[in-house]
Amino acid sequence: MGPVQWLVALLGLAAIWGVMVRGSAGLDRKQMIKYQVTDGYKAYVESTPPLLPFTAPSDYDALRAEVGPSLKFHLQRLLQQTVCWRRHPAAQGPLRCRVVPES
Repeated sequence: MGPVQWLVALLGLAAIWGVMVRGSAGLDRKQMIKYQVTDGYKAYVESTPPLLPFTAPSDYDALRAEVGPSLKFHLQRLLQQTVCWRRHPAAQGPLRCRVVPES
């Protein structure tokens, strides 16, 4: 293989690596929102590497600080109640829904 082919191969490898790292970070944020209240999640995050084995594990507190604003939004949504209704009990079609804050 010539130097041009090696260069193209290394650029492809770098592009794949970049996609994997960005995807892994996005999944970490989603999992933090979904599972942070689960027993043992903090220990799991701090003991499991994010992408490759034998690399440094994630920092739970840094990940939680990064997810903080969206986590607050999701918790507020969980505290709200959704009310759905139809115009008439025999009516067909989709339900009409609205979110009512819990009092």
